[in-house]
Amino acid sequence: MSAKLTIGATLALLLAGLGGVVIRVRTADAQPFASSSTESVAGQLTRVNDVAPVFALVDQSGATVTLEQFRGRPVIVTFAYAHCETVCPLVVSDVLLARRRLAAQDPVVLVVTLDPWRDTPSRLAAMAERWGLSGDAHVLSGEPDDVERTLNAWRVPRVRNERTGDLVHPTIVYVIAPNGKIAYVVNGFATMIQAAVEAL
Repeated sequence: MSAKLTIGATLALLLAGLGGVVIRVRTADAQPFASSSTESVAGQLTRVNDVAPVFALVDQSGATVTLEQFRGRPVIVTFAYAHCETVCPLVVSDVLLARRRLAAQDPVVLVVTLDPWRDTPSRLAAMAERWGLSGDAHVLSGEPDDVERTLNAWRVPRVRNERTGDLVHPTIVYVIAPNGKIAYVVNGFATMIQAAVEAL
């Protein structure tokens, strides 16, 4: 019975997240992409002070990356996978746009794959190039069990279609303070990410 409740709760979270993406795509043409003040969205932020789960994954250059190595700098952590053509490109694009707007804060970007079976370390360089990752922007993968443990520790809901390999997942962006703790969890909009980093 508890397993059914857990599955039901996970699916409800996923549907809520995807509903936001549908609304976002439908209204994309209705709103200009002009840079707006982050003051209006800063009031929507809720500060948390949670310990960030540890991980050690491989990036596009073959280096092992941990969150600890970026202590002293803000870090933006999100989750995506190469075969996704809907949610993931939007999230990565928004994260990178926020990063460009935050030159003074110089945040690190970490994109953890949701699909370590296909997004193997040997494919990360092509993913980084396709997504336009440069400088301190890393796409991370590793052994599937290691990545799955990381996703679970970061509470990333997802449902995998075992036949196609595709995943249903919401947009989640964590903003990590320079002290290494999770400061904010936001929905992926560039202005919201920017406001969260500026509020650190």
